[in-house]
This record gives sequence, structure tokens and C-alpha cells, in this order.
Amino acid sequence: MNRFRQPALIFLWLDVAASFVVAAFTLLDGPITTYSVITTIGIIFGGVVLAWWATIFGRVSRGLGVPATDGTLRSLALSYPWLTAYNLSRWGMFLLGVLAGAAPEANPVALTALITIWGAAVLTSNAVNSHLVRLASGPDEAVQTNAARLCDWLNLYAAVGAGLAVMNLVPIKGLDVTPTPPLMQVVYTAASVIDILAMLLSLLAIRQAVSGPLPSGKSSGSQGS
Repeated sequence: MNRFRQPALIFLWLDVAASFVVAAFTLLDGPITTYSVITTIGIIFGGVVLAWWATIFGRVSRGLGVPATDGTLRSLALSYPWLTAYNLSRWGMFLLGVLAGAAPEANPVALTALITIWGAAVLTSNAVNSHLVRLASGPDEAVQTNAARLCDWLNLYAAVGAGLAVMNLVPIKGLDVTPTPPLMQVVYTAASVIDILAMLLSLLAIRQAVSGPLPSGKSSGSQGS
């Protein structure tokens, strides 16, 4: 019995719910602008992708095969690159703004740390999505390898997520951003903690799922649709 699977699923679905809560707060906090609408759409899109991720994780962690034609798997495989592109575009626009002198009074060390951690978060999120797709749809003989790689990326994702959470909570002096209200800080902090715990529990569940003999459902490749 995989003792980490159920806690992981609980936190994953809490993470999905937290994404929509953050989206609502982002849109409703202050005047609605083009930037807030675009940001909200991106957060909602991320929540939907996470819901597909959680669904596939639930099947894989039970040892159930996920056929390549499965609708949820195909939705995840097709959508996560677009989410990565969206997040990279936001990161790139921020980087270009900084290079263009948009924040001349900001601490350069803090800015460098923010840009580095933010970029790493985008890339690790992409890797977590892609490696779950590989684990779910890959051949049986590659299960151990794909699971190990997914666990490595989940571990890195959690570490980077913790760093990004700290950067979001500690304002950078000289960076032209609106101060975050206390309630928003609580919401963002809670969402970050839930996200980190969800990924760490998923890591433990995947490790335990593949530590023993390969479940018969995974080898069939025809269950869980």
C-alpha cells in the first residue's frame, strides 16, 4: 500500500483549488487592467494543467496504465508546452524591462536572484509536466528511469518553489510594484506552501510506487482510461 499517494492527491487538489483562489484575488484586488486579466488567465490555465497532472498522477501512482489515446493525458501533453511558453514570455518581458533600465534603483543582486529563481521555476515546472507524461506513456522497461527523473525534477521544483515564495514575500526595494496587501500575502504564502507540499508528497508517492514489483495494471497499458 502506498501511504503517500492519498496525502499527495489531497494536496494536489488543494493546490488546484488554491490556483483558482489566487486567480480570483489577482483579478479582484484593485482595478481590473489588461495586465491583471492576462495574469489571471495564466493562473487559471496553470490550475487546469495541474488538474490534468493530478489526474494522471493518481493513475500512475496506483500502477494503472494510461493509454496514449487517453483524453486527459493528451490534454496534459498538448497544454503544458503552451503554459511554459506563456510563463517564459512573462519572464522574458520582465528581464527585458530590467535590462532596459525599468528598475534603476533596485538592488542588482536581489534582481538577479529573482530573475534566476523565476526562470528556474518555469523550467522545472515544464520538466515536471513532461516527465510525468513520459512516465505515464513510456514503455514498461523505462518506468524506473522515468520515475527517477520525475522524482529528481519534483525535488528541484520544490526547492525552487520555496525560493520563489520567499522572493514574492520579501519586496525588492526600488522595484516599481504595488505593495501586496496583507490578505494577499497570506493567500500567496498558503498557496506556495500547499504547492511545495503537494510536489514533495508526489515525489514520495512515485518513489514508493516504483520501489517494489511493477504493478500488473501498469504493464497492461490499458487501464485507467
